[in-house]
Amino acid sequence: MAVYDEREENRIKGRDSDFYILHQRCLLYHLDSPIEVKRTYCRFTDPNKKHIDLHRAFSKPIIQNGVFEGKYRTTDLDSVSQALLGVEKYGKLNATTSDISSLSIE
Repeated sequence: MAVYDEREENRIKGRDSDFYILHQRCLLYHLDSPIEVKRTYCRFTDPNKKHIDLHRAFSKPIIQNGVFEGKYRTTDLDSVSQALLGVEKYGKLNATTSDISSLSIE
């Protein structure tokens, strides 16, 4: 998970985790979250759970070209989401400079 400076304004290292986003979605819809969120990390509460890296799945030529017939040019999940679902991952936010943990869950 991303680590910010003491004023919580500047990212020092890391990235905002998709696990954190999943946790926030669970809270929004009043579901039990399978994610443990701490200040410096997010992880599954059950160590037996597995994480499927969709970036790797959508990077496979058989998926990109065979299944989805080249609908997306790059394999970052935002591009894939826009091409297949018409939904942007971060809306109008810049994922590299926005602290998503400071946003409301709505």
